Amino acid sequence: MLIEYGLLASVNHSMTNCQDQYDKGLLTGEPGRRTVSPEQAQIGALRSELSRLKMENAILKKAAAYFARESL
Repeated sequence: MLIEYGLLASVNHSMTNCQDQYDKGLLTGEPGRRTVSPEQAQIGALRSELSRLKMENAILKKAAAYFARESL
């Protein structure tokens, strides 16, 4: 009987924790995903843009070197 009560108390506690997290907006509803603050989202977007711009810069440098050799 105590084992059943302990298990029931544990499940009840877990459900209460999940409900509290949901009420606070900490659960996204998708397993394996977590909520992201606006600042974290902006940092992610800026990192992505930086990566894209570095790639574009490398391509432009190669194109400039290619056309510089052609004009000689």
